[in-house]
Amino acid sequence: MTNNNCFLFGYHCLGNIGDDLMAMAFLKTESNKYKKVYSRKSKYSVGNFEECDGYILFKMLLLSDSFVTTGGNIFSYERKKSYLKLLFLFFLLFIRKKLNKISTIDSVGLDLKVGKWWRWFVVKILNQCSNVSLRDNLSYRYVRRYISKNVNFSYKYDRVYRNRTNLEYLTEEGEPKCENYIFWFISEPGVRKSKKVDKDIAQIIQNISKIDCGKMVYLFCQEPGDVLRSKLISKLLSDKSYETQVINYDFEKISDTLNKVKNADLIITERYHGAILAENFDKPWVTLQCTEKLTRVRPNKNLIRVV
Repeated sequence: MTNNNCFLFGYHCLGNIGDDLMAMAFLKTESNKYKKVYSRKSKYSVGNFEECDGYILFKMLLLSDSFVTTGGNIFSYERKKSYLKLLFLFFLLFIRKKLNKISTIDSVGLDLKVGKWWRWFVVKILNQCSNVSLRDNLSYRYVRRYISKNVNFSYKYDRVYRNRTNLEYLTEEGEPKCENYIFWFISEPGVRKSKKVDKDIAQIIQNISKIDCGKMVYLFCQEPGDVLRSKLISKLLSDKSYETQVINYDFEKISDTLNKVKNADLIITERYHGAILAENFDKPWVTLQCTEKLTRVRPNKNLIRVV
């Protein structure tokens, strides 16, 4: 341990299990390197860090010895206002660079199809950092052409929560196994970006009916839009004699969710972290490729591609 402090930045504790797991993995494997880890005030806790707001938050953002960003969504394009997110990150990291503070972007992916100005802006931000690791090969191959030689740049394929040891200790605490079911990661924001994905659901349901995985489907929702979308999916599944149960992440323990994923017969996912978790637990999975990130997931030996 050093006398240095660290500020953990990202979308953790905002209702996304993928970002929560990445923060938890960092805290479990890296926090012992620092005297104290800070983060913003949160709705709930995913580990041992000191929450701060107001003046202390502003101070830690600028002056913490180390600034670490985890979470794949930090460079995701969601709407035009996403450029404001980039603008904030650029000025924050630019000032920290001038103050000779360490800034790390850890295991993120990039939306590269948004447009050239988006890509240009992202590279400008990455060049303000001390350390950058990207989690998919396409992002890595693009950025390495433009990244400064002063940046410690690497390709780490989902290092923070692809390592199964970062998840096994959580699954031991979860609910016992339920027999024969499908686990479906819903993403209303992701589907909103795609014009064709809902047309593929009928094909998904038709194909999974040929697989011996029971007639129970857990619909995993992480935000209000997901719950609304689950009603549509429930109706389509009930027409094919499937039972459904909505699982709201706001009321679910992480360990219980991971156990359901670990013991499922099949994973259907509209979210990137759903595919990663399925691979981590060696589960067969199907993806509705509604976001750019989902087109880059490497299939494992048990992959079932429907779309």
